[in-house]
Amino acid sequence: MSRAEDKHGGVSEDHVLEDRLLQDAEAAFFAIHAQDARTVVPATVLATGGETMGKRVGLETPRSAATADPAHAADPAHAADPAHATDPAHATDPAHATDPAHATDPAHAADPAHSGDAAHSADPAESSVRSGGASGSAAPLTSAAPLNWSVHYHARMLSWVLKLEPEAGLALRLAAMAQHLGRYLHPRGDFPEGRAGYLAWRAHAAARQAEAAEDILARLGCPSAVRTRVRSLLLKENLAHDAEVQTLEDAACLVFFELELEALSHKHDQAKLERVLRKTWKKMSGRGRREAQSIAVVRSPEISRVLRNCPVAEESFDV
Repeated sequence: MSRAEDKHGGVSEDHVLEDRLLQDAEAAFFAIHAQDARTVVPATVLATGGETMGKRVGLETPRSAATADPAHAADPAHAADPAHATDPAHATDPAHATDPAHATDPAHAADPAHSGDAAHSADPAESSVRSGGASGSAAPLTSAAPLNWSVHYHARMLSWVLKLEPEAGLALRLAAMAQHLGRYLHPRGDFPEGRAGYLAWRAHAAARQAEAAEDILARLGCPSAVRTRVRSLLLKENLAHDAEVQTLEDAACLVFFELELEALSHKHDQAKLERVLRKTWKKMSGRGRREAQSIAVVRSPEISRVLRNCPVAEESFDV
């Protein structure tokens, strides 16, 4: 059932507006994620079920790549123009791709007039994400093409949020789409080494993602109260006492387990790996921890062994 359809089969105007906002926000955030030059190899990615960001969020029918840009979707002549969708000059124009203002301003990238959606839809990495989807079971993805890192990361974020909380509200869904929005524009290497530098980088990236998300949502006509709530979720405010913040944090930790932990296990010694695992574990609810253990059983016997020695249910939001 669509979020716009009530239990009696009727349509709520509020839900119709909410669904439209979700679609437009998905397109705007996707335009930023798709500019990340990093990729992830499908063979190392575990699909664990739920929606992907390449589908209409909370709705029944998939979105096509051709309607990813709100401006394109709103302009039938523009959206249907095959020359625009396949114009290699547009997709590969160095001036367009490397313009500092365009490349480093998330709000600019998400502006319907500047999203460069034609170039994105021509990218095989993007296409493999948007045309695919998780199967609902723990199985390797089958696409041979590398996946755009940020696009896939946010597909997994949304997937996990919806698995943990199938009735997730508007603000939580929007926050899942915007988690680490444009973080690739703020490299860790731009900050000093050591814990102080790491914390400064985290604080800077978090503030910028929240600002960018709030600005984009304002442009899309998102109500002020929803924008404020999305910002609070992205900044992980009141984590110990807010169930939605905890769900978002659980999802972020689970995507970390899926996409990054195995590489860390080869990069660091046992002691460092255990420290990373325990720090991540402390941030998770019991529900999130059980999901993490399920991932570890499939992915890494070593990680699974460490997690077996970690407590499962300590958090307030254990279910």
